[in-house]
Amino acid sequence: MSISNSLSNALSGMNAASRMAEIVSSNVSNSLTDGYGRRSLNLSSAVVGGRGAGVEIGSVNRHVDRGILGDRRLAGASLGGFGSLVSTLNRIQDTVGQAGDSGSISARIVAVESALIDAASDPASTIRLSSLGGRLSDVAASLNASSGDIQTQRAQADTSIAGQVSQLNTALAQVEQFNVDISYSHHNGVDPSGLHDQRQRVIDVIAEIVPVRELDRDGGQVVNRRVKWDLCRGVRRGHFG
Repeated sequence: MSISNSLSNALSGMNAASRMAEIVSSNVSNSLTDGYGRRSLNLSSAVVGGRGAGVEIGSVNRHVDRGILGDRRLAGASLGGFGSLVSTLNRIQDTVGQAGDSGSISARIVAVESALIDAASDPASTIRLSSLGGRLSDVAASLNASSGDIQTQRAQADTSIAGQVSQLNTALAQVEQFNVDISYSHHNGVDPSGLHDQRQRVIDVIAEIVPVRELDRDGGQVVNRRVKWDLCRGVRRGHFG
């Protein structure tokens, strides 16, 4: 082996070691970064004219556990849904009142029943009839106030849903563009790992709104089959599953 070949082999090894150190440092520095997937470098022996020519640097692999990622997204979507439900029920409970509270609707209805019994025992009593009228007025006022509060909560829910739909449409458009960019990078030999990280963060946002599970397609694109949203084109294919 000539000196030039030896130097060339050594240089290829140094380049490979430098690239591996770059990937390791990226893995360490982004260990807590949302959406980041651990990278590894493919290396192979280079052969020119039947003779060893050092190390050939191959592609960069991005490692993500699809099963854990999918389960986390489904659990997050379920948690978000139940969290909204509990929050809404708590607000309704605050509006209607708990059983036993003096200001609750149920307590005021009990007071009406008691006033009715008193009035029935002495229909000629003006005081008892006046007390019954007051209790009925309290129930009517409570029902009107509760109805207004619930209508306000419904309007807030409608506003929240509209905002989430807008956010979902924006995120689907972003995933569509990331699919295009990643496919382009694959076809041109450019490492698309950074684009994969960004797309994963966007899909995580989608998973907070609707339950999703992504499937891989050719060229690094993804499609979601669980709720029948085509993330490649951002078009709804059917009803939610």
